[in-house]
Amino acid sequence: MLEQKIPGCSPARHPVALSRLVPFVLSLSIVAGGGIAGCATSSPASPAGMAPQDLRVQRPHPHSIRVEVRGGRATDPKGPSQISNRALTRSIVDSIKASRVFTRVVAGAGAEYLLRVDIVELEQSPRTGFSMTARMEARWTLLRPDTGKPVWAETIHSSYTASAISSRKAVTRMRLATEGAAKENIRQGIERISRMELR
Repeated sequence: MLEQKIPGCSPARHPVALSRLVPFVLSLSIVAGGGIAGCATSSPASPAGMAPQDLRVQRPHPHSIRVEVRGGRATDPKGPSQISNRALTRSIVDSIKASRVFTRVVAGAGAEYLLRVDIVELEQSPRTGFSMTARMEARWTLLRPDTGKPVWAETIHSSYTASAISSRKAVTRMRLATEGAAKENIRQGIERISRMELR
């Protein structure tokens, strides 16, 4: 065992094992990098970070669709990352195009179906150690614009935990957790729509 000699003290009575100092020094480095409070500025959840890559579509629909998102919030630089309506809309649209679950995405009027996603709740909290967890609840509704009647509606819950090794900065880990929760929500929503029979 290597020991650190403390001036004025007997090495035999005051040994300091270097192996015991390592966890302490690592903890200090994490805190200094924004592990607990930090001074870093938060950034909003990005469309690319929320778009799932592993979509499994069972039944592509030969229809056009318009996407509408409500309940999002702007990100306060001093607070945790948030999901804006525009960013989530972009993520869902990109995911629909990539998966080809619908033939075409329409920006304005004229779509055969309307997909409305309401963010009901976004819960963000630290977990044991320096991990960050985000939980998202969103209401997915598929409607026919011509009648205004829903053909499918379901509340989807999702969560994601960003571990301490994902980033030294707490604000970055929270953004990654938020994006991960949204990504899982989108994945569930699109895959469930792909299992439906639409006419």
